[in-house]
Amino acid sequence: MSGQTEDQIGTKTSHLGHRVADEVIKVLSAKERATMVAFPIESMASRWNIKACDSSAEASASSNSSWSELGLEGLVRDGRQDDPSAPKLDLGGTFHQYEAEIYCPWAKGRFTFAHELSHVVLKEKFSSEREELTQAQVESVCNRAASRILLPDFLLVQMLGDGSSTRLTIETLETWSRRARVSFSTLVIRIDELLRQSVVRSANAALVISLTRSRRSGTHLAPRIVARCWPSQFFVPSNKRLATLGLTLLAERFCSTPLFVEDEVMETASIWNNLDRQKVNVSLMIKYKIYAWGNRSNATANRTMIAICNFAKY
Repeated sequence: MSGQTEDQIGTKTSHLGHRVADEVIKVLSAKERATMVAFPIESMASRWNIKACDSSAEASASSNSSWSELGLEGLVRDGRQDDPSAPKLDLGGTFHQYEAEIYCPWAKGRFTFAHELSHVVLKEKFSSEREELTQAQVESVCNRAASRILLPDFLLVQMLGDGSSTRLTIETLETWSRRARVSFSTLVIRIDELLRQSVVRSANAALVISLTRSRRSGTHLAPRIVARCWPSQFFVPSNKRLATLGLTLLAERFCSTPLFVEDEVMETASIWNNLDRQKVNVSLMIKYKIYAWGNRSNATANRTMIAICNFAKY
């Protein structure tokens, strides 16, 4: 991909991620699609022969050097074909067996499962395209594929309504995240993709905010946007500091608000308007809530904020 712009590379990795995901999704029957609440990633074990181990000791005992040969983080190829009844991964007529060792909370574990499955499909079904990617781009493709696997378009449309205008709330994001068994970040990223494609419409916006550093420099630890979905009229970059957008009060509330308490604040954000082709000041009534992850302590580093942004005027 040398000689291509960052936007062109992003478009290519996004498109390839969708193709990888579609290879997984296409095995679902019409009945499964119609009745699905959450994508059955765990049941793929019976179709793809991927299984989860229960203890780190078991993982250590079964660790295999072929992981690095495959370029996979959590999967190991089992080359033995001595059990004809064992379910196998069928990709282009080539059969292989895989095992996974994943130790994560349920939402992260499901994403890791889908991410590693995407590595398998990318390597064996799209090998020529994979050879053109850097390792960072491979990871980007698999992240995009994992999000699409866990939240296929048809499942999101069931939640949001096809072509209708949705008003996002903290309660609906909590409900959809719990039902689909995905993280807030995965949910919000996928909603944004459908907004960009005009498959769905939203009258307001959502941010997922965590304490993290700049992806480019690895410095400036601060409350930043890790996922966002906005009406297509506006563009808000991910990994952006809240303070850079003018959301200084929201950044303060990120650190000071008690866990699981819902509150609101009025702020003016400076964001890019795609229609006017310039930055505009947008007045926002922001409802927000703080969640804990990891060890669930009240430490700032363990916090995630959901912020619903309702437009007042600009």
